[in-house]
Amino acid sequence: MRSIARLKNDLSFNKTLEEMIDILKITTAVQLRRLQDERKREGRFLSQLHDSFSILKKGKAVNHPFFQRDREEPCCIVVITSDEGFLGELNSLLMNTALKEKNSGNDTLIVLGERGANYLDGLQEPYLFFSGIGEKVESSEADNLKRYLSEKYLKGQFNRVLIVYAEFVSISVQQIKVHMLLPVPVLELPFSPEDAGRKEEIIIEPSSEAIIEGLMNLNLNYTIYNIFYSSKLSEFSARLMHLEKSSQELVCINRKLFLEYYKNLHFIADKRIREVLAARTLIRK
Repeated sequence: MRSIARLKNDLSFNKTLEEMIDILKITTAVQLRRLQDERKREGRFLSQLHDSFSILKKGKAVNHPFFQRDREEPCCIVVITSDEGFLGELNSLLMNTALKEKNSGNDTLIVLGERGANYLDGLQEPYLFFSGIGEKVESSEADNLKRYLSEKYLKGQFNRVLIVYAEFVSISVQQIKVHMLLPVPVLELPFSPEDAGRKEEIIIEPSSEAIIEGLMNLNLNYTIYNIFYSSKLSEFSARLMHLEKSSQELVCINRKLFLEYYKNLHFIADKRIREVLAARTLIRK
């Protein structure tokens, strides 16, 4: 049985801990809301961008490695982890998914975030390291990653590029997603009866290569930027859910402590009453 002083000290410590968790919950909720307001959604932009690719492919005006590669290996797997606290489970899921996508020793693993790098160090798995996403999602971070991946891809060092990240669905739901960044999955234009037998000539100025390079820079920048946003939203959501779970567990612990505290008080009071009554009985005798 714990002493009254020990129980009072535990209750005081838990009260301080509960206040700290509440502050972290409020801070995380504010960051999540701010990021939701700032997020740029792809919507119509990516749809029209894919339509442009489809038009080029339909007209057979280009044959660019950005669209297709004869081989799938070697592959580059990029995994986005978080360096913030309370996200160990989410980081583990991301890393395990990335390792499952690595099919051979020729594949390259790129890790964003020190927590992911530490995970691979423990497994003695080779990787390339990039800094994790900052508190504020910057377009320069997406541009640096895009530039590196596109250069290596065009040089033939990678024939396929995958990004593993946590996709934000809702505050309580985050999904581990594997997105193929390169080659670009080009959407086909819908077929209509009016197109039957129609021959169209597509004129491209100044050149198909210049158009492809420009569209690809837009596509990769925008896609990686939105993936970064989704990862950051998932990070805040997962942390908020973890803090809420910790808060509920602390409530349960405090209930047990209060019950034990008052049970001990009752036991001590009952014992003293019995001792007083016993003493009075002896005096009367």
